[in-house]
Amino acid sequence: MRASTWAALCALLIATACSDPPVHTAADRADAPLATTLSGQVVYAGAARGSAVVLLYAADAPPPPAGTGHPLAFAQISGAALFAGALHDPSQPGPFAASFTFPTVAPGRYLLAAFLDRDACLLAPSSTCQLSDFNPFYAVTREPNGGDLLGGHVDAHGALSAVTVPEPDVAGRIAAVTGVNLGIGATPLPDRPAFSVQVPSAPPGDAGGAIIDPREPTFFTLQAAPLDAEPVREPAPVFLVKYVDADGDGVPDLSPLGVPDLWPRVIVRKIADPSSASAPAAVRAGLRDENDLNDDGALDPTGQSYDHAVSPDGGAPQVIPADHVPDLVVLPTAYTAAPITDPQTALVPAQLYAQLALPDGGPDVNAVIPMTSLSLAVLPEAVDASAAPPVPLAALPPGRYAVIVEQVTGQTWRLPNELAPAVAPALGLAPAASQGFTFTVSP
Repeated sequence: MRASTWAALCALLIATACSDPPVHTAADRADAPLATTLSGQVVYAGAARGSAVVLLYAADAPPPPAGTGHPLAFAQISGAALFAGALHDPSQPGPFAASFTFPTVAPGRYLLAAFLDRDACLLAPSSTCQLSDFNPFYAVTREPNGGDLLGGHVDAHGALSAVTVPEPDVAGRIAAVTGVNLGIGATPLPDRPAFSVQVPSAPPGDAGGAIIDPREPTFFTLQAAPLDAEPVREPAPVFLVKYVDADGDGVPDLSPLGVPDLWPRVIVRKIADPSSASAPAAVRAGLRDENDLNDDGALDPTGQSYDHAVSPDGGAPQVIPADHVPDLVVLPTAYTAAPITDPQTALVPAQLYAQLALPDGGPDVNAVIPMTSLSLAVLPEAVDASAAPPVPLAALPPGRYAVIVEQVTGQTWRLPNELAPAVAPALGLAPAASQGFTFTVSP
């Protein structure tokens, strides 16, 4: 399957940590505008069993890897409703279908994604079998996981297809939207890409983190980090390394450095700085990104902005003062050679390109390499990624930075998260020292 098709089918949730999630079993509010119902069926054929989860997104805020949107609402369909008498019988392949309804949806355009939250215990009960594990209340449990199956309302090319809820008629009534069918595929996912960060050459930061060098690349390694303490079970996380080919032309897209770009995307994003000792616990713990304090995947209407740097007509950089429009501050990253034998080619991952090559040496955009370790660098620059293309900032904003990994499947992982020792006990989760990591830019 082409990367763009697979990404569209599999795009689901964003990698920002959450203790009070911006998802609701119905998209209603006390002051909601006129709304109607949106309904349809989820269809699946195969031997896996579990509950189905349907996620509703605004069409202009798609989920990863196409965007950073969070679901506006979700609906769950029990395994009993979907599979009926075949719930414990894998010999019956279906197809199976069950209805879903979002009861209060305002006019607009929406995307609907879905996944089968596999419950292995339905077919082979044991003390170690994996139960359905979707839990919208934590970032570490609110995405599809190992063994889950993905799908959604898609077009003929496999891309998530928008559904329109019409505007009210002259009498103020909105027609119900019915017959929206969602298919679920047959390819099980790997575990989410849970990881730790190793930065042997950088000065240590707070809580086991590291300090960014503002003058030259800061080299680091992502290491897959198995986790197995309820409710977080990621026993075999992997990184799915693949060429980026967003336009599907069979040629790898180029990174900002002018070399072939790769999945997973690795993002170093600025964390919200606590403004006072009374700041919310999620902010103090680094679980909120700067300018997204409500954790909805979109920039807040007000927030921090920074001086930009532009080079008109290729001339000397000029500083454009902060305009008070919230920025999305990112420190660019790059894959690196491993081992690094020549500083001039350190930011060219020749070893990965070799593994993704066709027999004639050309790039194979369909090849996928599961890996448990990635060599990368944080570049000594910062950009405002709130628009495309990103705009350089005049300086690296000081503060803490999260590390986000985004697979081609749309699965993500973020450090720090709720397993960080500073917050896990209060949430009833098992702490993991590696999950509190942050990068820091010193003032």
